[in-house]
Amino acid sequence: MKKAVAITSLLALALPVVLASSANASDSKVLGVNSDGSKVRIDYPIDAQTQAIIKEKEKLVQMHKEVRAGKRSKQEVDKGVEEFGKRHGGMKRSPTASSKADDPSTLQTMVSAVEPEAARYSSNYITNLIQEAQINGYYCGPATASAIIKSKGIQASQSQTAAYMGTNTYGETPWYNGTYPMRDALNYYISGSWYSPYGTSVTTTEFKDKVTFDIDYGYGVAGDAYQVPNGPHLNGHPDNQTILHWFAIDGYSAYGDSTHYADPASGCSALTWGNQVPRYSTLTTTKVATIVDGRGIIW
Repeated sequence: MKKAVAITSLLALALPVVLASSANASDSKVLGVNSDGSKVRIDYPIDAQTQAIIKEKEKLVQMHKEVRAGKRSKQEVDKGVEEFGKRHGGMKRSPTASSKADDPSTLQTMVSAVEPEAARYSSNYITNLIQEAQINGYYCGPATASAIIKSKGIQASQSQTAAYMGTNTYGETPWYNGTYPMRDALNYYISGSWYSPYGTSVTTTEFKDKVTFDIDYGYGVAGDAYQVPNGPHLNGHPDNQTILHWFAIDGYSAYGDSTHYADPASGCSALTWGNQVPRYSTLTTTKVATIVDGRGIIW
């Protein structure tokens, strides 16, 4: 979560945004809310190497979608993921299951084994992706990265991930600052190139396909919320504010139509509203996709 201060957007007719105070340039400095209440849109560059990796991974996503629909063998996708790992590294998967012990509410999403193939994809969670409360008001990024990395059995404190992403320099973790800090940190700690940015125009279908693929193969997803007044907010977040906030997506239910996430704002004493935020929540995938639209996910 960013420190709450009002600034004037660099864009004409934009309203203040709640974020970190910093003398350094970052993408958040030009984000706010347009005069009509809509989100400010910025297209960030993606280098050719990253574009090639995304293209490879999106082919796997399409194959995985066909598996979920019963139109392709799962073994084909498994082989493709293995080959991707040989080329790009980062094959450190986290264990998954159809419910999550750390969040008893997920037990309600389990289905009977009447249709075993369909049931396989009804719900899935990264079982040991444990919510971490951010240690100060602007460490939502480091807390999100740390939770995802630790789910793979790799130790990384919030201070360490903050240092890697330049969070203290910027007073926040930007979506983009000439590179993608969250992407870079996750890939660094897993020693590979699994993670790539998806944004800033986010659709429900693409969000769902990418998240279910990553979760099914044991990779938590970092979501970057761009919440505006009168628009959807994460559970417990003040809905009358513009809030930029990283959170960890760790599962899905309802065959991908609902998204489960761990919110680092929960338990953060530096946020006056942190105690009203649940550690874990489930929202419709359409709602979460709308919340991250304008920023995106690192998947």
